[in-house]
Amino acid sequence: HYTIPATSKAPARNLASTNLLLYDTETELTVGAQVRTPKYEGILGLKTGETSTAGLCLAAAAARGDTELVAIVLGAPKGMSRFSDGIALLDYGFENYYSHKVLSAGESPGKSPVRQASTVKVAGMVQQDCWITLPTEAASTLLEQKIVWSAGLSAPLESGSILGQAEYYLAGKKIASFPLVAAKDVAKGGPWTLYGVSDLLAYSLAGLILALFFA
Repeated sequence: HYTIPATSKAPARNLASTNLLLYDTETELTVGAQVRTPKYEGILGLKTGETSTAGLCLAAAAARGDTELVAIVLGAPKGMSRFSDGIALLDYGFENYYSHKVLSAGESPGKSPVRQASTVKVAGMVQQDCWITLPTEAASTLLEQKIVWSAGLSAPLESGSILGQAEYYLAGKKIASFPLVAAKDVAKGGPWTLYGVSDLLAYSLAGLILALFFA
């Protein structure tokens, strides 16, 4: 429940959520063979709804540990069934799945070759935390990572340009993919970059040769 304070143009107004999973510790409902109240551990919110076509509906989000789930119930009959069905869905999700972070925001799992880039290769990073939801019986150590760089990349490139993808496989099946982008602008290098020599290395060699020549 929430009260909107009065203003100079309107009196105070009370808002009440109809999503019983948020607060109801008194009403009884049955989930499977268990009699319980609707308030759900870790509930984040969302809403109820009803239309003539969809019937009674519920969208409910909840979090436990690193795992966040959303349950959607459509076409529920009258009564408390949309709440009991929502709880059953969330219970099933938390009992059978968990979320594992594979990459943190800003992390770079590799470098992409970029034609004529001043550095020859450019770090590809993820812009946000990357999570994968796995069955509880699957250990995260079974995940296989594959970095796939886009072909034909040439400098200059702007910051945020997509360089490739970080793909994740479980038992040989791809289950997730996350874009890898350039963390900063990529400048075009000198002609030696066509042969895999970075600007830094070329300038360093030139300086060494000049130093030896005038020694």
